[in-house]
Amino acid sequence: GGATQQQKPPPVTVEKCHVALTVASWRIAASCRYSLAVINVFKTFASRVYDDTTRTWNFAVSDHAELVRQLQALGSLVTVDVIKPEVLKALREAEPPKNMDALRLEASVVLKTLPPEIDEAL
Repeated sequence: GGATQQQKPPPVTVEKCHVALTVASWRIAASCRYSLAVINVFKTFASRVYDDTTRTWNFAVSDHAELVRQLQALGSLVTVDVIKPEVLKALREAEPPKNMDALRLEASVVLKTLPPEIDEAL
C-alpha cells in the first residue's frame, strides 16, 4: 500500500466582514457575521467573553487598540468600526459600578441624553 501523508489543515480564508465595536456595560462589544478568521483573532484575547443570547463577543476596554490592530491586519476585507479615543479615555478613567446588573445603559444611550453643547464637544 501507499504511504499516507499528513495533511495540513487548509489555511483560514478571510471573508468580507464588518466588525462593529461598541461600548456595553463597561466593556468593548464586537458584533459581526460569522467569520472564522475574525473569531480566531477574538479567541487570542484572555478577556474575551461570548454571549450566546446576543451572539456578540466582548472584551476589556484595555484590549481595544490591540483588537483593532489584529483585525485590521487581516486585510482590507475586514472593516472595523473603532471607538472614539475620547470615549475610551472616559471609560478608563471612570469607576465601573459595584453592581454591574444595575448598569445596563450603553454609552451611546448616555451620549444621546447629553445636552447638545456637551455632545458636540465629544
